Amino acid sequence: MRHGYRLAGTDYVLLASGAYGDVFASETLGLVRKVFRRDHDEVCARKTYGYEIRAYELAQSNEGVSRLVPGRFGRAPEVKVVDGQGADQSHLYYTDLVFEMEWIRASFTKIGNLTQEEKMRIQPFATELHAVGIRYTFDASVAWKTSTHPTFIDFATEEFEVIWRNSLE
Repeated sequence: MRHGYRLAGTDYVLLASGAYGDVFASETLGLVRKVFRRDHDEVCARKTYGYEIRAYELAQSNEGVSRLVPGRFGRAPEVKVVDGQGADQSHLYYTDLVFEMEWIRASFTKIGNLTQEEKMRIQPFATELHAVGIRYTFDASVAWKTSTHPTFIDFATEEFEVIWRNSLE
């Protein structure tokens, strides 16, 4: 992980890294922003960004399903990423591929790492996501912020094959 990275001019600091992007969190706003990294082919990154945006929009537009995903979702403005010394690291990112959502302070687990019992427990909720067009939940993560339903993150309307940048060289 890139220790000390932050979004310039904000209080967003690096919280976590995923397959496609880094997640920066703002303590004061209670939001996270996902910024896509340049370690993937640009076409792949842009398509994946679009699939994720569309999935969150579908979830937010359905009253029943919106309870299963973080609130306050939306596209975010272009960002500048800096390291702990303030040096510009934006060249490592697609700085226009950014979205934000409510920061859920919970321990998320990839669905693939859940026990069979836990998978059975979330299955009805995953079915609700699929019913509104969110078809790619294989790589999603889930947390229980309430005892009545889980919260899902990292899902999309469809999967796009991961193409790592260094595999193209």
